[in-house]
Amino acid sequence: MVLLAIGVVLDYRNGVAPLNLAYDHALANAAHALASSVQGNAHGIALPEPGRALAKLEASAAGYSSYYRVRRPADGAEIGDAGLPEAPGGHERVAYADLEYLGQALRVASYRVDGPAGRLVITVAESKHQRIGASWRIVGSLVLTDILQLGATVLLVLFGVRQGLRPLRQLRDEIARRSPSALGPLDPWSTPEEVRPIVEELNRLFATVRDSAAAQQRFLADAAHQIRTPLAGLRSRLDLLLRNAGDDTLREDLEALQLSVGRLTRTTHQLLALARADPTAGALLTGAPVALFTLSAEVVEGELDHAVSRGIDLGLEAEPLIIDGIAWLLRELLVNLLDNAIRYTPEGGRVTVRCFSRDGMAVLEVEDSGPGISLAERDRVCERFYRLPGTKESGCGLGLAIVAEVARIHGTRLMIAEGEGGAGARLSLAFAMETSGGKLAPSFS
Repeated sequence: MVLLAIGVVLDYRNGVAPLNLAYDHALANAAHALASSVQGNAHGIALPEPGRALAKLEASAAGYSSYYRVRRPADGAEIGDAGLPEAPGGHERVAYADLEYLGQALRVASYRVDGPAGRLVITVAESKHQRIGASWRIVGSLVLTDILQLGATVLLVLFGVRQGLRPLRQLRDEIARRSPSALGPLDPWSTPEEVRPIVEELNRLFATVRDSAAAQQRFLADAAHQIRTPLAGLRSRLDLLLRNAGDDTLREDLEALQLSVGRLTRTTHQLLALARADPTAGALLTGAPVALFTLSAEVVEGELDHAVSRGIDLGLEAEPLIIDGIAWLLRELLVNLLDNAIRYTPEGGRVTVRCFSRDGMAVLEVEDSGPGISLAERDRVCERFYRLPGTKESGCGLGLAIVAEVARIHGTRLMIAEGEGGAGARLSLAFAMETSGGKLAPSFS
């Protein structure tokens, strides 16, 4: 808009100046014609036919008027429109000025000449309506041209920028579509040359993250092996000592120690699982078809003794569905869901694992008849090391945190609701179906 305003000013000056010069020349020519027609003697001056000299100035524009005045300074003789102001003269023979006469804005030309009738001052004037109207027509056409040119330029620039930025938008969309675990290199040759260094640096960053994630996975695998092995050995020795302990006090101490070692083993296992489920550490994990029914059946079978020991009815209701996921992480997810449900369900209660399809999604659900989770606590139970107030069961508050991390890796989230009849809790997750198949015959019954 600033450039357009500057262009209008320049166009006005360059377009209107020649127009005004042409009108001034017409005034000067009329003055010359009057000068050649003036007759005079010692008694006065006369102008036989002034209309012929002024004929070229006549116009049909509304409000247009023309005037003339011939004056001889020597004796003050004059003819024409009395009182018509003269343009102040200098060294030039024809002087121009913008003056007012009879309430009108006039353009005045005064011609000073020496002739047979003596020295004369011939003044010709016309109203400015005609030149103002012509000036606006010129300016209007120039402004319209400038606006059209500016509009065309803006459209071309927008089109050019949009086309030029298309590879950048494609690069942005490609990065936005990537999951946190997708750390493969980007194609630098599909982007403009100016952006290629950024893509190459991104690829170097992805490679660094991949190496870091691989190192972290190796460390976690080694740590899991090195920690679990001595803890398993310690539990076995405690079991052996308990069987051979004859003293009641010693037996109580060994049972307390066994309980503490069990808690330590579970906490260690959960911490390692949480670390391996972290998006940074799990960046190299790749999904594969997972039979949700088979996985659920295996986990339920593994937790059956735990449920029986607490007098809980543990059941499975599942359809043979297949999802795309990471099997060991999904196993951790379901183990923690089941363990939490069994721990917090009172004796004589029930826990049900369901696997079914709904709206094209595979839903994994664990429902219990325990105390449930209040609305105020549902947003916090997935925080690490957070435990519900008044909880008497042992634990460190990592179970649902692991579930939330595994759900995030699989592109879903944990939903918490009330159980059947408003009692207990129902925890569910919806997974996308595996695209190549969708269903698998059950392998467990």
